[in-house]
Amino acid sequence: MEVQVQICNLQGLKIEMEIKNGRAVVELSLPALYEKNIDGFLIYLWDAEGELAFYALHPAGEEDPCIIQLQHPHLWDGGENPYLYRLEIYRRYGTERERLVCMPFPVRELTLVSGKGSLLNGRPFVPKPVYYEDVRAFRDGGEEFFWEQIERRLMRLAGMGANILVLGDITGVSLEESLILQSYCDRAGLLLIAGDNRFENCISENCISGETLFSSDGCPSAAYYLQRARWSSRPFVYVHAGSLQRQSDGLYRITVYSNQQKVALFVNGAVFGFQSDGPEFVFQDIQAKGFPLLLAAEAGGSNMSVTCYR
Repeated sequence: MEVQVQICNLQGLKIEMEIKNGRAVVELSLPALYEKNIDGFLIYLWDAEGELAFYALHPAGEEDPCIIQLQHPHLWDGGENPYLYRLEIYRRYGTERERLVCMPFPVRELTLVSGKGSLLNGRPFVPKPVYYEDVRAFRDGGEEFFWEQIERRLMRLAGMGANILVLGDITGVSLEESLILQSYCDRAGLLLIAGDNRFENCISENCISGETLFSSDGCPSAAYYLQRARWSSRPFVYVHAGSLQRQSDGLYRITVYSNQQKVALFVNGAVFGFQSDGPEFVFQDIQAKGFPLLLAAEAGGSNMSVTCYR
């Protein structure tokens, strides 16, 4: 099911969640969304298969939050299982209604336990955070977000093995933009932390700068593939063509990145050798009788090849 994101006029909306004993309790505070002459709100929560999991007609003037209770909910569990419900909220005017919200909705609980680090849904969680100073890193010459570009970047970060996006400054970002960015992170399997210091000690040691991971045109850099070799569990291999160097004896060396234990290198179609204990595999003493030089690497069922012109 395709998940759409439509969010408008949500200043003051508050969502709180608690997961306990196999049940999720969600509180939606709606008073800030009231307008005169409305009859109330229609609230729907759909599961990932399109089945209705919750419905409520929240009356106008009700100060208490709308309570959503889910027995044995499907939990959002990061990149391995970024399960998403879909939340829809409408204002109701008699027989007419106005949609305010249509957004992916994760059911999850991230907590910080003294001496145990972070827990996601009650289980140990190893942070793999990527840091950006502010959201301008996701913009391309304009004042508005380019959501297609953002989604592509977030999916690449998730593919690298990252599980947290950290934003140092969200000044100038509206609530609507923040919720949309949150939705795109949810779909990619990334937690979004912005202006929240509770997890600072847990993420500071492993946090890397996102600015080093991509070139100016948005393509992954060699640093991206090295970090992927450290973080990702999906088998891959990357031949770092830019690392090809001539040794003092006239032979060549090149570096290969992989998250596998053993890598094979082929030179001009012939097996050159094997290296173990990555994630950086350095192959030395490569003889090049002429260029272009055809190099290929294999590891764990994945492969990549490059053509080097000196």
